Amino acid sequence: MSHRVQGKVAVVTGAARGIGRASAIALAREGADVVGIDITGSVSSILQVVPATPDELEETGHLVQQEGCKWLAIQLDQRNISALYQAAEQVRNQFGGLDILFANAGIQAFKPLLEMNDADWSD
Repeated sequence: MSHRVQGKVAVVTGAARGIGRASAIALAREGADVVGIDITGSVSSILQVVPATPDELEETGHLVQQEGCKWLAIQLDQRNISALYQAAEQVRNQFGGLDILFANAGIQAFKPLLEMNDADWSD
């Protein structure tokens, strides 16, 4: 790899598995230290997938560290703005700030839009 983001700090949401994990590892391979954020638990009653776990987030961390980069795992629900502010402060204190934000976390409901209620839409 060319280490295009050497010395940068990247925050990846939804980092426990899937695209988030792959992105965290790719950023580490390019030289970035990585902060992985994930709810690691139930997200919504409308989901039909098994939630990510703390162990999966920890595994992402091991894979990032194998690339020789620093890792910080933060478990939070990104819909909670005060938790995001606290996480930002934690990143600032530990790394001095952040350079890259990959807002990957999200959910998909297999439900017609007109059948969704307010709580579904909010999730």
